[in-house]
Amino acid sequence: MSELTEFEWHKLNDDMKLEVIKRSSYLTRCRLRKCSKSDKSLVDRVPISEIEIGFAEDEYRHTEDSKPYLMVHDAVNDENWSYNKGDDKDRIADFMRIFNNRNTLVRRVYFDFFSDDSNSCPFFSKLLTELDAHPKCIIQSEHFDWRCHQASEQYLLQVLEKFDSHNLKKISLNGIISEEKVKALSETDQWKNTSKFDIATSPSFGELDNDVKVKSEYIQHAENVHMKNYRESDRNVASFFMLDVDQEYFEWKDVLLLFDVPVTNVSVASESSTTHTQRFEMSTRGRVLVVELSNYGVKGCVCREEQIDEDFNRVFNEED
Repeated sequence: MSELTEFEWHKLNDDMKLEVIKRSSYLTRCRLRKCSKSDKSLVDRVPISEIEIGFAEDEYRHTEDSKPYLMVHDAVNDENWSYNKGDDKDRIADFMRIFNNRNTLVRRVYFDFFSDDSNSCPFFSKLLTELDAHPKCIIQSEHFDWRCHQASEQYLLQVLEKFDSHNLKKISLNGIISEEKVKALSETDQWKNTSKFDIATSPSFGELDNDVKVKSEYIQHAENVHMKNYRESDRNVASFFMLDVDQEYFEWKDVLLLFDVPVTNVSVASESSTTHTQRFEMSTRGRVLVVELSNYGVKGCVCREEQIDEDFNRVFNEED
C-alpha cells in the first residue's frame, strides 16, 4: 500500500480507484481487497493478465502432511508471491477467485508435483471437487503446464478440461504419461485448439521449449497423436511440433508404416540429416502439414500450400 498512500486511497471515487487497480500489481491488488468490502468488489471487477500462477510441492519437505504452495509470478512488475498457510481449500479458493472474472487471461497455469509420493492425489481431488462445485469458474490461460509424477496422471484429463479451449495456445506435458492418456488428451477440445505442444516423458527442471526429447517408443505414436490432430484441426500457418528421440538413432521407417496416405518424399530445403519429408492435406483449404523424419526425430509444420519452403524453413530456422 505504500506506493498508493500519496493518493489518499479512501478519498478516491470508484472510477479513480478502478484506474489505480488496473495499474497495480497482483500483490497490491491483494492488499487493496482487504481495505473494505467495496474495495474488494472493485478489485474483483478488474481482470488480471500478465501473471503465471500454479501449485507446486515443497521441494525441501516431503512428508505426509506437507502442503503444496500456491505460487504467482507477476511478469510486468517481476514480483513473486507464494504461500502454503492454511489448508488446501484456502489456496484453491484464492486460485479460483482469479478466474471468477471471465475476462481474466493469465499467461500460464502450472502444476508441479514431481515427487513419487501420493500427496498430490488428495490435492487434485480437492481441486476438481471445488471446480465442479463452481462450474462458472473456467480457467482462462494461454499455457497449460503439467509437471507431475505418474501418480497424478489419473487427474490430468479432468484438470485440462477445466481450461477454456478457446484461449489455450500451448500445452506442456513434462512427466511420466502413458500412451493411453496422451491419446485421450488428443481428443479434447483443449488439445485440438492448441497450436504448440511440449511433450517430454521424463522429469526435467527449467524452462521447456518446443524442441523436446522423448522416448523413441513415443515417436511410433506420433502419427496418431500429432499428425492426425494437426491435419483435422483448423490450425494457423506456422503451428508446429518437434519431437527429438532420447537416443542417437531410431527406426524412422516404422513411422512411415503408420501413414494413411501414399508414402511420397517431397523436396523441402532443410538439414542434411533429413531422411524423409511427407506432405499431408489438411481440413483447412490452402494449408498442408509438412512432416520431416530424420534419425533424430520428427517435426511438423502447417504451411501455405504454395509457400511450403518459405513457411517451413522460417519456423524452424527461427527456433534454431
